[in-house]
Amino acid sequence: MSGPCNQSADNLAPNKPAAPNAGIASQLTLGHHWPGVGEPGRSVPMILELPAFTDDDVQFLARVDRVVRGVAAMYSPEHIQVHRVDNWFGDKWLQFSGKALGALGVWDRSNVVIPPFVPNRITAQSRFTKIRDGIYVYDGTGKQIHRSKPSRDNLVNRVRQTIPETALFWFTGNSKQNGRGAIMGYTPCPPDKYWGWYLGYSVSSEWQLSKQVDFHDNDLTRIDEEAVVLQAVKQP
Repeated sequence: MSGPCNQSADNLAPNKPAAPNAGIASQLTLGHHWPGVGEPGRSVPMILELPAFTDDDVQFLARVDRVVRGVAAMYSPEHIQVHRVDNWFGDKWLQFSGKALGALGVWDRSNVVIPPFVPNRITAQSRFTKIRDGIYVYDGTGKQIHRSKPSRDNLVNRVRQTIPETALFWFTGNSKQNGRGAIMGYTPCPPDKYWGWYLGYSVSSEWQLSKQVDFHDNDLTRIDEEAVVLQAVKQP
């Protein structure tokens, strides 16, 4: 297997943002309605079986959808779990390994720690399970992996123990008002390592990449060319 899983990540630095890629806009997948959040038929569609929030920008959601599907196609994890975070977050949350004066990024690719977002910042989440190569089925909202505990406890909230064989994704809510957004992920790399990455976006007339951390231009090309199918209901 080639790609980010084989790259050294000992000294990560932001990459130069790629040129705008019109093809990254995805075909949005409409999901079910979660009572009390959003309304079916409104201007903000549902993606990835998540509820619609009216403060999310449609074009940014399209990028989230495409990135999740593309990364899953690259490495074919057994499970996918997606989290909507209430507001913008920076790349300091990537590869978190403790919190003192803010979040500190320390990268150990075998002992990746779940970013310590407090649970009430996670406003929606969804989980998918692979039924065959390239095809995933919606599997509910998934496990609650974020904890309201001291930083020392978060240090042992390791991805491979808490939620194994799962590609994890987080994206920012409130992108319409903020005019910026972010997508972050931890992708399992067999046998026991993870690829951690971050993509930052901003918008003027259209959404463009403004920051890349350990997500290179060739990775962007691959997610534009490959995408898994996410099914809302299991097929007979």
